[in-house]
Amino acid sequence: MVSLVLHEVDLGITPAARTVPWFTGKAEDFDAGSLHYSLFPARVTLSVGDLTIMGPRTMVPLFDFLAVLAFILPNVRDGKPASIGFTESADRIRLRPVGADDIDVTYLEARSHTGRRHRRERVSARADRGDLTRSFTTFLETGRALLIDAYPDLVRNPLFGKLTT
Repeated sequence: MVSLVLHEVDLGITPAARTVPWFTGKAEDFDAGSLHYSLFPARVTLSVGDLTIMGPRTMVPLFDFLAVLAFILPNVRDGKPASIGFTESADRIRLRPVGADDIDVTYLEARSHTGRRHRRERVSARADRGDLTRSFTTFLETGRALLIDAYPDLVRNPLFGKLTT
């Protein structure tokens, strides 16, 4: 069983976003730069069975995370390799197919040693591809709906329109 949970999200416009010149307070004016990073910080947990792969991560920009899920979802569905990256860190979640129906889900923590960056495997679990696909799809639909409820004009933004399952 795979569980991707959105614990909470701050749907307010952050003070940092209010200070940039383009900010008008209207969601339809959000552009590529304004939708990314620091808007809508969320706490997220990804679990496979009883094992927590990630979380509850304290600050994941929700739009960024949804965009990554929308991008990788076709690969997950088709049993191809994929990777979840984060805007706020160099950590990654690697998704590697194992056989016809399973996917190895591995959290790779970014480390720096003697000036060289590498990733250390922190935790790994095997998930059913169908469960993973359903979990990612549900999370994507729920997160998208939350943002539309808070900012209905986002549906007119072409970037937001790409957040589909």
